[in-house]
Amino acid sequence: MNNITINEPTEVLIGDPRKIPKKLLKKLVEFFELEPLVKKAYLKWMAMNGQCGYLILLNADETYRDILFPKIGAIIDKYLKRGYYADLMLLDESLYDTIKDSKPFFKR
Repeated sequence: MNNITINEPTEVLIGDPRKIPKKLLKKLVEFFELEPLVKKAYLKWMAMNGQCGYLILLNADETYRDILFPKIGAIIDKYLKRGYYADLMLLDESLYDTIKDSKPFFKR
């Protein structure tokens, strides 16, 4: 999983995905059930700079980002179908409107 930094104002559209990557979500839920650092996880669809992909939003402590992200990234790399990409972010106040009407695919 690669890190991307956006240094300029960029429009990002976020919504619900039409197609759910069931195998990926199953593997992520299995991991989250064993990983007490993740409280909730949401799946969204994101469009930015002409590219589209999944957005996985985690309710977890920022302190553990360096522990969680590589493990979750390995699962995404292994189970997300070729031709798709996913971005992984921790939930913060700026994203609460994005999930206010959404049901998490994982909840502790």
